[in-house]
Amino acid sequence: MPRKLDHTYRERQFGRELCKLRKQACLSMEEVSQRVDIGRSKIGRFELGQLPRYHELIAMLDLYGVSPEEAKVYAIKLEDARAKGWWRAYSVTKQAFTSLEAEADQICAFQKSNIPGLFQTKPYMLSVFDSSSARHSRKWNDNQVAIRLRRQQRLTGANPLRYHSIIDEGVLTKKWGSPENMREQLQHIIHLAGLPHVTVQVLLDTAGHHDGDISSFHLMSLPDPEEGDVLHTEYMGGSAQISDPEVVQAARVCFKDLTKLALSPEDSIRWIEQLIADT
Repeated sequence: MPRKLDHTYRERQFGRELCKLRKQACLSMEEVSQRVDIGRSKIGRFELGQLPRYHELIAMLDLYGVSPEEAKVYAIKLEDARAKGWWRAYSVTKQAFTSLEAEADQICAFQKSNIPGLFQTKPYMLSVFDSSSARHSRKWNDNQVAIRLRRQQRLTGANPLRYHSIIDEGVLTKKWGSPENMREQLQHIIHLAGLPHVTVQVLLDTAGHHDGDISSFHLMSLPDPEEGDVLHTEYMGGSAQISDPEVVQAARVCFKDLTKLALSPEDSIRWIEQLIADT
């Protein structure tokens, strides 16, 4: 079922650690509630990602038998979890997706509408914004460009994201802006595909009908295996994050099938090079 991510990955991770400590101390939520004078429901919210106040954390850690030295480590982790993500400084409308993308260590994505945001050049972005029926101000456009350029650091910064992108042929042949801008955009994709942690495949129209015809999607894997993968899908007017194991597994199977239907990474680059020559 759709999953509303009310807390960031770090907040949820901190909550899982509190849950482990409680269980290691062989205490129920009710017992903790009675002994530290914090409501049972609040204890439960802490373990799901709501961050406790410092004195609440110390009270729980003391009850769980955590040493003063270890408690200092958890206090630092609390502050780290409380730190705001970079996207909070912008008017980001898809905060759930952006926070997942920022924390993920691997993303497998199928794109059938536009070139992936992590690959887009500035001229391409502006052409897409200008074509929208919803007219936006120059300030809005500049803000969106800044957000995407900041997101793209996941591919080039420290501890880069492992990114496997399958792009529908129609996405690459669709003309946005001038021919020069499109050639620059396509060349940029080739450049990024040369990175060791980036894989690009092109799905040709001749592949026929497939499960990916329904919509674009992202399979996002986070560093903590207990978090589980999240499927992000977009639709007219919104998006959803789905964590249901059966739905996520179906998306995995779909992506695996698409990798077989698409051109190999090597053939995909050759196909894009020919498209540049023809543009």
